[in-house]
Amino acid sequence: MNAPEQPKRRGRPPGTGGPRLAPEDATKPRSVRLTDARWEKLKRLGSDWLAHKIDQAQEPAKTP
Repeated sequence: MNAPEQPKRRGRPPGTGGPRLAPEDATKPRSVRLTDARWEKLKRLGSDWLAHKIDQAQEPAKTP
């Protein structure tokens, strides 16, 4: 007799990947509206490029 098939696990096996990030450093999924062309360009440039550009950008000056 054959044993019943085990359901496939989703995600990474335990113990793989890097260390857990602190809650303030963990990324979260968000929604952003882009044209198809901009979305494709962002996919080519990658999330590291986007993070660098956001970190590099200067905040606008506040006017009273």
